Amino acid sequence: MTPDEIALVGRARRGEIQAQRLLFERYHRIVFATALVKVGNREDASDIAQDVFLRVFRGLADLKKDAAFAPWLRTITDNRCRTFYERDRAKAPRHADITEHEDRHPKADSPDGLLSGREDAQKALQAVRALPESYRDPLLMRYLDGLSSAQIAERVGTTPGAARVLLYRALTALRERLGVAARDESAGGPS
Repeated sequence: MTPDEIALVGRARRGEIQAQRLLFERYHRIVFATALVKVGNREDASDIAQDVFLRVFRGLADLKKDAAFAPWLRTITDNRCRTFYERDRAKAPRHADITEHEDRHPKADSPDGLLSGREDAQKALQAVRALPESYRDPLLMRYLDGLSSAQIAERVGTTPGAARVLLYRALTALRERLGVAARDESAGGPS
């Protein structure tokens, strides 16, 4: 986190409404996208994101270090997605229709330019959801949270080199699921 983000968290912890609003605006898209990938349905992901931020703002005063906000938010999001299946969901997940909401949530550039249209976006979402959690989570950390290999390594309890290998394998598995040829690695593999 940048010093400005850390200061923003501090202001939000002290109850400053404007700072809380800014935190929500800054992190909502990441929380929503993480939930969408994990539960596969826009409505459920939206409910989860709302619940995550309710929990965040209720518990923000208990956060020990302002700099720990992003990992703490990620943990709350992951836990809420897990409990979604255990507690809130009696049937199999519905598949997300990300194309109907394209205007409200503009497409972001994807890793390796995998998304080229509506059908491709739907296929990519399904392919990411089909990855094992050990691959899916580092990909989300990298491409949604913007974490470096060193930060991912710290979160998953491994070395930065092992995290790079894990990201490489995850991208390879994703490419295979999507039928996309691997890019030339010298052109910019995960760092």
